[in-house]
Amino acid sequence: MKKHPYITGFITGALFAASAVTIGAAARDFMQEQRNIDIAIEFYDLLLNQKDWDAAQQYMGSRYIQHNPNAPDGFEGIKAHIDMLRRDFPQNRGEIKHIFSNDDLVALHIHTSAHRSCAATRLSICFA
Repeated sequence: MKKHPYITGFITGALFAASAVTIGAAARDFMQEQRNIDIAIEFYDLLLNQKDWDAAQQYMGSRYIQHNPNAPDGFEGIKAHIDMLRRDFPQNRGEIKHIFSNDDLVALHIHTSAHRSCAATRLSICFA
């Protein structure tokens, strides 16, 4: 029987990768993921639904990276964006439709509307 080193190498690599995925999956902390989800939901609600800058700050770290291309980056940028929403779109609300999490990453799929009669869908917030 003729040996094919590239096939042996491929099979060895595939088995190694499969074992690494299994090991990585076993190390997931689902309780921590749920705490991260709860924090993301609370932060989103305080900041973008209630537009309560002061209350939302408790969930912010030492820097803020904006994922919305329509809002400026940094603390001053998000504060200005929230002030604009409060002033120009006081009825703007987001309804969380789906939540995705993996380790320390949380993403919220949100339907947003400036008025209750019109809604837009967006994957809007990612937390890491």
